[in-house]
Amino acid sequence: MEKLLIVLVLMVGVIAIAQMMRVYELSAKMRGKKEEEISYGDNVFNANMMLIFMIAFYGLFFWLLAKYGNGGIGPAASVHGESLDWLLNFNFLIIIIVFFVCNTLLFWFAFKYYHKGPGTKAYWFTHNNRLELIWTSIPAVVLAVIIILGLRAWNEITGTSGKKAIHLELYSKQFDWTIRYSGADNQLGRADFRMVNAGNPLGVLTKKGMTLRQDELRSEIVGLAVIYYRHTNDKEFLKRLNRSILNGYSDTLDAKIKWVDEMAGKDVLVAWEILSKKREKETFEKMERLQRHLLKIMAVEKTITDKEDMVAMDDMIEKEIHLIKGQEYEFQFRSQDVIHSAYFPHFRSQMNTVPGMITRMKFIPKISTAEMQKKMKNDKFEFVLLCNKICGAAHQNMQLPIYVWDLNNPEEKAAYDAWMKKAEEKSIRMALGGTSPTPAENATPADTTANAADTTGKKPS
Repeated sequence: MEKLLIVLVLMVGVIAIAQMMRVYELSAKMRGKKEEEISYGDNVFNANMMLIFMIAFYGLFFWLLAKYGNGGIGPAASVHGESLDWLLNFNFLIIIIVFFVCNTLLFWFAFKYYHKGPGTKAYWFTHNNRLELIWTSIPAVVLAVIIILGLRAWNEITGTSGKKAIHLELYSKQFDWTIRYSGADNQLGRADFRMVNAGNPLGVLTKKGMTLRQDELRSEIVGLAVIYYRHTNDKEFLKRLNRSILNGYSDTLDAKIKWVDEMAGKDVLVAWEILSKKREKETFEKMERLQRHLLKIMAVEKTITDKEDMVAMDDMIEKEIHLIKGQEYEFQFRSQDVIHSAYFPHFRSQMNTVPGMITRMKFIPKISTAEMQKKMKNDKFEFVLLCNKICGAAHQNMQLPIYVWDLNNPEEKAAYDAWMKKAEEKSIRMALGGTSPTPAENATPADTTANAADTTGKKPS
């Protein structure tokens, strides 16, 4: 009801202003004044209003700056964030100086040099080399400084990480984030988009996983081949089928084809799927595509070494990001479908995730979640990962909580250790039916530092 009243008041206000303008026009006609004729009094009034508007404009600017100037996201929670905030403030300082200079000149000139009546004429000139040199050189120098400082900050974020950095992967898709932790060896296993399925959402390459994926593809190829044959009865097609990659599924194909022929020769009602010409073509093309898919996976399988298999097996798949205060992290990013953008607002970090390529960045958290809650005076505060690209209809759902733990606090360390124990149960090894690694295998490079690497689902108080 309140919103409706506001809308009605605004509508009435607009109508009232329109009617007042109409009254003014009618009164001007009655006085015999033409619309294009501007009196000396009008000029004086407009000049004074320019000055009043400038003062009001600047007053509102300072009010907005005082109320919303910090963006409401609190201090930078990463080491490089301070330098990035300084650079942003430096840019804003330049912008604000230009803003005040330009607008002050604009309004002051409008106030001071209003038209004072017939006989007055403005001075003008067609060209001035000195002025052109000034207004070209100064912006060029300022932009060069900004670009150099920006490149230096960018190189700091995307440069090579230290030897003790922990490696994580953020995998994006519409409309979801998945996190892959590098596990005990602090190395992320290889991945390939052809391996992506329900059991392996990130396409991580392991020998056992590739075997399962190949069998899944063979089963799908056989199913499509039977559907196509049942509809077309094309025996030549069966001869062209690449049986060498089907392995044991070739016998399955023969058995199903034989059953289709038997059913076709009997007076039995079978609920066959009826394909249109378009669907028939799509079925054949999909079957051909899956065969090429399978051949490529078989080729990749030959390149996987035992060491790479072990590296991938201890990778852990999670839906939350748990970080350690003071520990350096290197993130790599991949996308399954469209361009997304991994945005860490509180850590002053952002990186696009691009289909078909891997992007990277690094940062060191310097404020724990509990400390940030105190700084923000909000017990429910959480760091968050967002998508900063409008990637589709459910773009707003792409967000994940981030927890930063101070391992010097015994309670937080216990919570982090408990989370890590649960995370290890979600390793690739466990997903493929293996056993969890022994405690000796759990040592990571970060365990040798003051900030050990472990984790929990319990939120900091």
